[in-house]
Amino acid sequence: MTHALTVHREQHVQQQIHTLCSMTVHQHASWTEPLGPGLNNVFMLNIEDSLWVGRKTLTTAFGGRQHLSSLIRPSMLLGRFTRIVYGSHGVTVQFITAGEAEKTQLFQRAPNLTGSELYFPFPVLDSHAQEYVMHEEHWRFSEKLAQTLNEDERHFRDHCTALLQSRLKPGARLLDPACSTGAFIASMASALPHTRCIGADCSLSMVEQARTHHRLPNLQFHHRAAQEAPQPTAECDVLFLRFLNAEVMSRDHAQHLLMMLLKHLKHGAMAIVFGHTPVLPNIRYWAHAAGLKLISSLAARPDHLELFECYVLQSPVD
Repeated sequence: MTHALTVHREQHVQQQIHTLCSMTVHQHASWTEPLGPGLNNVFMLNIEDSLWVGRKTLTTAFGGRQHLSSLIRPSMLLGRFTRIVYGSHGVTVQFITAGEAEKTQLFQRAPNLTGSELYFPFPVLDSHAQEYVMHEEHWRFSEKLAQTLNEDERHFRDHCTALLQSRLKPGARLLDPACSTGAFIASMASALPHTRCIGADCSLSMVEQARTHHRLPNLQFHHRAAQEAPQPTAECDVLFLRFLNAEVMSRDHAQHLLMMLLKHLKHGAMAIVFGHTPVLPNIRYWAHAAGLKLISSLAARPDHLELFECYVLQSPVD
């Protein structure tokens, strides 16, 4: 589906959700999402064992571009989840409506509560309700793609920098095994000059552009697929997983890669999982299966009422 068609569809959805959220608070209501494109925008927010359901809507990015960001805002919450029903018209989520003040309070509390989690239960589907994965040609380097990726991951860069600033010893190795344009791992190398940063990607055009645009003494790039990285993974102190996401790969493939990479983490190393589109594996489940501690499941930008998926895991220390 083209960007223009997606925006047109989502503008219509946004109007419907605005009307739905204008209902009297604490009333039973429902939202039906047809099978196919759009279902992946339904999300769940778990706070203090209270489950809320929402539907991601358009935001305006740089240059006035409307898109579906990885940032979730209070206005996107539908209400307190009660039930999900599958039918011939699609998937219906049932909930109890909430007021804006209640939603705002939830977003203020969520980042400070252990166990808070934001997740998306459905992958991206095509018009035949089959899991959709972008063709590898989509990831061929272009200036437009580089600008989009760079702008859309600003909050991830800021969060990871703040998280790691005081945690890493001099010489710590940071690995991004699917670095795409290289902008993310380059930002880590710049913000954390006492570390050694390594980026790798299966796209030769991406690696060549990364080497051209990002030259730092503590940064290097390799042409290598993520699944070929067990040895580098075993040597790193921080592993960034930014590709286990909807549209990038299938859920089965994402789960397989996650476990393959996590089992090679050395003692005390961290894995940070996020991405522009929803994370596919159930990170809480797979972290437990791999014997890793799940430190957090979501994050927020300081002074912003926004949440985003960002899982931080740590391997046991010797």
